[in-house]
Amino acid sequence: MRLDEKVEGIPFALNKNVLGVQFYEPPTSGFQDFEIVYGDPTPQPSIFYLENKIVLDPVMAKKMGLQGNVILPGKYPVVVNKEDKTHNLLVVVENGF
Repeated sequence: MRLDEKVEGIPFALNKNVLGVQFYEPPTSGFQDFEIVYGDPTPQPSIFYLENKIVLDPVMAKKMGLQGNVILPGKYPVVVNKEDKTHNLLVVVENGF
């Protein structure tokens, strides 16, 4: 799955409404990284700003068990796993079949 011209991610379904996309490099555009400090009373996740709607292939979305294939523009959290050096974008999938 490609979010920009330089970075391609591996999609995985978390449930029928949430799609994860794993990257080994953060997306080059739309990404704002925050350092998360353990014990911080108000930790902030890294955020990805999706500017354009993405329509997933309906066959792939159905095979993954998703209820839709449209990702709307907006702010989405990115979970950074420092141990395996991945960035995991979590997006909401809307109806669209």
